Amino acid sequence: MSRSHSTLHPFLLTGHCLEHRVNAEISRALRFDTTLCISLFAVDEWAQLDNTYGQGCADSVVADIAALLAEDLRTEDVASYRGDGTFLAVLPDSDEESGEIQAERFREVVEATRFSYGDTTLRVTISAGVAQWVSEEAIEEDIERAQGALSNASKKGNNQVSLAGD
Repeated sequence: MSRSHSTLHPFLLTGHCLEHRVNAEISRALRFDTTLCISLFAVDEWAQLDNTYGQGCADSVVADIAALLAEDLRTEDVASYRGDGTFLAVLPDSDEESGEIQAERFREVVEATRFSYGDTTLRVTISAGVAQWVSEEAIEEDIERAQGALSNASKKGNNQVSLAGD
């Protein structure tokens, strides 16, 4: 995959817009008694990629992954780039099982993609952590549980999906 620029895909929300969309989805889930799933995706060996190929290449890979994520998620899903090769996705009307299916599908998409930067072609993998939203908790706690699952996936050797309950 190749991009002529290294800007993030406009689909990804940041700052106040992200907070507003996530809060709106939480309100909707509470009002209609539905579920939410939180997924964190991280580029495996991010620091090595950045150190070996430089910040420009790392930024290009992030932009390409952002575009892939935008294509893979549903229109109602909320996504954000968190920095250091890590992405957040909030999936309305999704339980942990459907979140795991989406995360695994996206992991396979990234694994199958060849990323290009200048004359360099790279293979990149991602790991994912998935957590079910718990309505009695602050969303930050759910994100922390997804982060713990992501850490478990990385400890198990990268290029895999881990659930918060595992």
